[in-house]
Amino acid sequence: MVIGELAERLNVRHHSVVGLIDRLSAKALVRRRRDALDRRRVLIELTAKGRSLLAGLSLAHRNELRRLAPLLIRLLAHVQGNSNP
Repeated sequence: MVIGELAERLNVRHHSVVGLIDRLSAKALVRRRRDALDRRRVLIELTAKGRSLLAGLSLAHRNELRRLAPLLIRLLAHVQGNSNP
């Protein structure tokens, strides 16, 4: 992925993503590499360390959502006017 695509997906400015990538790169979570087909493009990719951290965060978030699911369902039912919260 390139910085412009990341900025668009995150809904932030290009320079904000550059700063974020700089910080992630300093922690060896991502790396920049030149696109083999278009050497002008710089691609951003996760390192093994970054993938591992992301997997752990994803698992933690999924577990938290599973834990909160019954409460969220009751709240949504209440918001929709359902009297069985």
